[in-house]
Amino acid sequence: MGGGWNYRIVHRLYRPGTPQEENSYSIHEVYYNEQGDINLWSKDSISAIGGTVDELLADLGRMAAAHKKPTLEWEQMPGGDSRPMPPPKDRVYCADLPLAPEFFIK
Repeated sequence: MGGGWNYRIVHRLYRPGTPQEENSYSIHEVYYNEQGDINLWSKDSISAIGGTVDELLADLGRMAAAHKKPTLEWEQMPGGDSRPMPPPKDRVYCADLPLAPEFFIK
């Protein structure tokens, strides 16, 4: 691949081996180094965005194309772990939060 980024589907399993086991699939931005290895990815799932409706639809198209690539496993991603899913009241769904360095996992 040689650098760059794309959208990828990431699978995460919460509370494995328990009656409360839960699967989650989400879209993340994934960045690659020059060797094509993942070196940075968005900690939270990504929402589509655009300055116009056409740009928004183009972004949604790039997200939809992520299904053509292998699904990534959260626990195998750099910095991934099996942290429990936060309770619904603590989850963040807003796409327009400022991008701070802690937004990305290295």
